[in-house]
Amino acid sequence: VDSQILVLHRHALQPDLAETKQLLRLVRIGFAAKRKLLTNTVSAGYHIPKSTAAEFLDKAGIDIGRRAEELSIKDWWRLLAVIQVAV
Repeated sequence: VDSQILVLHRHALQPDLAETKQLLRLVRIGFAAKRKLLTNTVSAGYHIPKSTAAEFLDKAGIDIGRRAEELSIKDWWRLLAVIQVAV
């Protein structure tokens, strides 16, 4: 049997509720189709061309060949920031 310990830290700055809802929507979109690349899921979720989704990922510093489960929380927040500016 393997065991793990999970340590949680609170952030000093809490995002507002609207931003949190937008982040949760983005994460849901990212995980909507398991094992698909983020380029595909972001494109489908926001109804944008794949090339635009790839630009968003690139601007956020995320490799376009990555999948949702490979992103950190910071990656998700950076991607959301890029999408908010563009949309």
